Amino acid sequence: MKKKILSLIMCIVMLLGVLPVYAFAEDSEPVFKWKYKVISEADKTAALDGVDVRADVGEELDVVLPESLDGYTLIETSDDFRNNTTGYWEPKSMYVPDTYKRIGEGFCFGCEWLESVRLPENLEWIGYGSFDDCTYLFNSVQYDQYRVKYIGEYCIGGYQYRSRDPHPGVVVIKTGTTLIKGQAFTYCKGLKKIILPDTVRTICPGAFIRCNDLNSIVLPNSMTKIEKNAFSTYSLKAIYIPESITCIDDEGICGMPGFTGTSGYSPYLPWLTVYGAKDSAAEEYANKFGLEFIDINEMVYGDVDEDGEITLSDIAHVRGIINESTQADGKAEIVGDMNSDCVIDAFDMFALDKALNGIT
Repeated sequence: MKKKILSLIMCIVMLLGVLPVYAFAEDSEPVFKWKYKVISEADKTAALDGVDVRADVGEELDVVLPESLDGYTLIETSDDFRNNTTGYWEPKSMYVPDTYKRIGEGFCFGCEWLESVRLPENLEWIGYGSFDDCTYLFNSVQYDQYRVKYIGEYCIGGYQYRSRDPHPGVVVIKTGTTLIKGQAFTYCKGLKKIILPDTVRTICPGAFIRCNDLNSIVLPNSMTKIEKNAFSTYSLKAIYIPESITCIDDEGICGMPGFTGTSGYSPYLPWLTVYGAKDSAAEEYANKFGLEFIDINEMVYGDVDEDGEITLSDIAHVRGIINESTQADGKAEIVGDMNSDCVIDAFDMFALDKALNGIT
């Protein structure tokens, strides 16, 4: 019996000797060779300063930025990142670790296939042009998840001539944000609604130029002025201007920046409805340009068809907006927002149903 077992083992060894042997070695050359520059030797912090992408790597990469290199914690991407990058840098998705607090200028400029970005919760700064010309991206960067204090010029946008438009959506700016620089959302064609917190003090000129799906906007009480060309879009149908805003540039809300008619400055938005308090700058602006003005204190929330009362017609209209079977115009988005959270959803439907049945 022992001889038979020994013979079997020897046969197996001989058989293995004639079969080919495959060795699966790890790729010796990494896909990304990251570069960094030291910010503080004492704190052992650094900025991600560029990357060399391996030559044989194609497009649509899933990228995870490093948290540390050579013992230095990475806390930002430098303004020179793109200048110091070689190879085909065309990420499809990107994960930015929580150690990063700042995204430098032009970080992903022109990365047209970039569809999703995970930004860190404690991010404080998004620099000039950091995600500009990223046509498919803007609806995936949800600012309500982050404590961003600064959104730079041309931060994120996409041009209208692209073959595929961004997906329509809502962008919520995180509470704590104080400044939105000019051209921050230039050409975000699919942007339907921007929700601003009460911390925003300044929206710089051109911040929403050519956002031609933006139907309505509610400005926060923290603002005191509407800058020239802050809202330059033909699609805007309704705007709420609080009493805190006492100065409105004649071209603050217009369709064509810098263009004037024979009668002087004109918003060229005759379909715009202005909501605000009586005897405020909002009413003065509306009267100046012959726009419809609605006193917010006399408005019946939920009266979407504006017949003076809440009826089943209003409920059907709001339900259609929620189900996306009905196109919401600017008025409906403001009047139908029962709980004043700048979004029409199931909570508004519930409140509208209670109002219809006289339940307080």
